[in-house]
Amino acid sequence: MEFPEFLMECAKNDELVSEFNRLNRCNLYHLNLNNPRDVKILDQFTAFVYNHIWLAVQNN
Repeated sequence: MEFPEFLMECAKNDELVSEFNRLNRCNLYHLNLNNPRDVKILDQFTAFVYNHIWLAVQNN
């Protein structure tokens, strides 16, 4: 599985998304991608998944 597919699967995980929302005081479920602030939140989620989950999975 490549990272884009992995990211999409993580975005479907309600527990993971809820924890990200809680930590970042945001709501990934209601993003407006025409809003630069919301695009930044999506970028933060991508970085979160990559740095904390994807790299750990790849190292095992």
